[in-house]
Amino acid sequence: MNDPNYIVSTSSTGWMLVQIPLDDSLLVSVPLISTGEPTWEKITYARVWVDGFTQQDTLEFYDMGLVGNRWEPNSISLPEQIGVPVQPEEKFTVSVVNNRQNQDYIDNPPPDIDPGEDRDGEPKLEQSISLDCSEMLNGHEGVARQTFYSIENYTRYKSLSFPFHGGSSGGELFFQMGRDSLNYYEVTCDIQQGWQVVEVDLQDLVDLKTLKDQTGENELRSGDLAVAGNPSLSEIMMLGLGVRNRVEPSLTNQVWVDDITVVGHYLEPGSAHRVSGDIKFADMLSISGDYRMIDDDFHGLGKTSGTGTTVTRYSTSSTMNLDRFTPPVWNWSLPATYAWNRNFSEPRYAINSDIRLEGDETWAYRTESNKWDTSIQWRRNGRSDDFLGRYFLDPIHVRHALGNGWGRTSATRDSTTNENVSFTYDLSLGRMSLFRMPVLEDIRLRPTRFGFGVSWRRGRNVMYDIANGDTVLTRDDTERVLLTDGNIAFNPWKGLTTSYSLAVGRDMYYPLDEPLTGLNIGREVSRNQSAGVSQEINFWNYLKPRASWDVRYGMTRLSPHTSTGADTLSRPDVGSDVTARLNLRLGLAHTIRSIARLRDERLDEGALPGSPRWLLSKMERWADRITDPNIVFSRSRGSDYNDVPAMPSTAYQFGFEPEIDGLNSYNKTTSNSMQISGGYRPTNTMSVRLEYNDSENKSFYSGFWNRTDNTTWPSVTLSWSGLERYQPLAFLRSGSVSSGYRLETSTSSRIESDSLIPVSKTETSRWSPLISFTGSFDNKVQITVSDNMSTTETRNYTGTSAVVSSGNNSAQFKLSYSFSAPGGLAIPIPLLDRLRLSFRSDLTTALSITRSTSRSEVTGGQTGETQVQSDKTEWRIEPSASYDFGTVTASMTAIYGWKNDAVNNQYDQKDVGLNLSVTINF
Repeated sequence: MNDPNYIVSTSSTGWMLVQIPLDDSLLVSVPLISTGEPTWEKITYARVWVDGFTQQDTLEFYDMGLVGNRWEPNSISLPEQIGVPVQPEEKFTVSVVNNRQNQDYIDNPPPDIDPGEDRDGEPKLEQSISLDCSEMLNGHEGVARQTFYSIENYTRYKSLSFPFHGGSSGGELFFQMGRDSLNYYEVTCDIQQGWQVVEVDLQDLVDLKTLKDQTGENELRSGDLAVAGNPSLSEIMMLGLGVRNRVEPSLTNQVWVDDITVVGHYLEPGSAHRVSGDIKFADMLSISGDYRMIDDDFHGLGKTSGTGTTVTRYSTSSTMNLDRFTPPVWNWSLPATYAWNRNFSEPRYAINSDIRLEGDETWAYRTESNKWDTSIQWRRNGRSDDFLGRYFLDPIHVRHALGNGWGRTSATRDSTTNENVSFTYDLSLGRMSLFRMPVLEDIRLRPTRFGFGVSWRRGRNVMYDIANGDTVLTRDDTERVLLTDGNIAFNPWKGLTTSYSLAVGRDMYYPLDEPLTGLNIGREVSRNQSAGVSQEINFWNYLKPRASWDVRYGMTRLSPHTSTGADTLSRPDVGSDVTARLNLRLGLAHTIRSIARLRDERLDEGALPGSPRWLLSKMERWADRITDPNIVFSRSRGSDYNDVPAMPSTAYQFGFEPEIDGLNSYNKTTSNSMQISGGYRPTNTMSVRLEYNDSENKSFYSGFWNRTDNTTWPSVTLSWSGLERYQPLAFLRSGSVSSGYRLETSTSSRIESDSLIPVSKTETSRWSPLISFTGSFDNKVQITVSDNMSTTETRNYTGTSAVVSSGNNSAQFKLSYSFSAPGGLAIPIPLLDRLRLSFRSDLTTALSITRSTSRSEVTGGQTGETQVQSDKTEWRIEPSASYDFGTVTASMTAIYGWKNDAVNNQYDQKDVGLNLSVTINF
């Protein structure tokens, strides 16, 4: 620990900062007791030990952590491959300098940069990257690069700037940005002693790339700018900073580079508009149309820029009721519809490029889609009186739909076709009783509902690639599917209901002749079936249990001629889910009422307070205010299998067998839950509701079980209406108040080798609402005040064992006023005393003020300290008004809001907006 190569700084109090390179083989080694192969990619624990002491001593560690630099330096290179080879004495290193540890940087900070102060009044950390070169020969360079995990887009900015400082004059600094080390833009500048600022117009780089493409060269340099390969400001994945020696025999220098920023955001005014209309010809024909356009610079509230694409949409639709040409006594419904829409978008930039398009160039790069659809369907509206119509016409619904679409981009062309013909029969048979029995009451053998359907669907989706002047078929998906479904439901006796439904899809491209008719019915490629049974029993209103059993089974298999890309008709994937539920409703109110009515009610007036008779009479009143407790127990389990060699047994499909023998499921789930709820009304206008929830969910995946336990308790909701009845609030026309609180606890764990390993625990305390008050006055003014609050704490038991705490609060005040004159207003016309201008008027005005706060912090982790992640506050003020003058309706909503983050001011924002809407009814 006393090696000066690893001591970064020391203080008079004895504290020192030590940095140890992880790739130093003299310090980092593998102990002999280690039996495995260690790796830096998976660190699960760390240990510190000391030895070599001759007497007792104390060591204090303030913090331990892994540090590094996002800029990865490369060794000095000879880019031109011609010249003196790189010598051993040439060095290029990358480090950082800041305003806390480097006195030279403290005495000479970057110009016009104020880091501000932290909460303790100390300057916030401000640092720059330091590029150090030593004995760099002529023609050589050293570069440090930073690679992003996701693409950065700089096309919406006009210029780039950064300050840098030279320790001495000599050499040149260069900055690169692009996709990689072969495709980049470059900016160079001579290094002078002291601070200087680099500013570059990004359009100059794009223009230089255009000139390079015209020359056919791979690299082009002009002054201080250069382009290599095919970079784009819309796809920045790499930044590079380096020092190059072009003049001096050898170069030794130190260069500081501060924040690299893109500035001058394109903030052109944008626009969006919409026009729509509807025309109706009685009840026979209706036509509607819509046009809307949003240009590339238009942006909504909360956004700082447009989408960069101008979007235009046209649509129209019409419906003709052909049944108006038939006799009304037929009661037909025969609508025919037609819909057409066209959408196209024109980008501001060429695809995957930073070249701004102008004029007609945007049209050449447009994305366009066109589509039309037609449909016609028939069914009866009324109910037939005769047997034939009731059973053979009323339940039938026939429909035909046909659609076609085509589209284009600058590199592709595509088209789609879809057609669907369907026939459905759905009959409700009512509750005809066969005979009657005690307890079970009516016995019914026929189903209460019966239905089936058949539909045929065909479609094709084709795409061509026209890039590079060639037309290549890249997609040709086609389908012909026969779909059949059916459902049936029974209610044999009181409280018992059963149901079953089945839907099967068949691929018609795989022939399978039906043995009786010889028709091709295709191969089954999908199956979805469900079954359920439930029984409810009423024990004289003292107890009402209801037990139910529901099961769902599904099967799918891939077809090669569709978008799945399968090579052949695959083996099926199957899955089954079963849920058993017991619902117990306790007739507590009825039980108390039954006990209370054992007395002789005629003697209630003479009952003494506290006597059994008096108590029984009070119990009957209490029973009227009780909401009966309800208890629900449920248990679910499910399993899923891939590539099943044969269809599973009927027992598995209907949930009697939880798994398929001889096969391993890739996913299994089980869950158990219990819910208890009930309530009481202390007064006629006040109610209190209590609820308790507890559930356990387990999912088997990747060889072990994941388990989640959720508990909600306490959960209390209080509501109180009729506040105007109380004298202090008699000035109200109506008033109500409510409040609710619930505590939610969620624990996650996994089960390995029969051991339960905790993963995390989350506790959420939620006041929803903390308070909510609504009151109205006789002058039609209404006030609403509400406040919602929640706090969440998540504790992780793995990794750093950090605790994440967050809190949210949202308060709203709303004031509204409504004026209505349904009979109309009569305004006299000047000079014409007998004439009046009369119209209906409905006016509503409102003012809404909302304040929201959220705060998140992490305690623990590597530092052990509490770190505030965010501390946001948002205000929103919305005045609004709407009116209805009969043929004219209009509305207006103004929005003014602002938000700020005390931790990171890049989230600070202001929103100003105005929404106007006017509708004229002819």
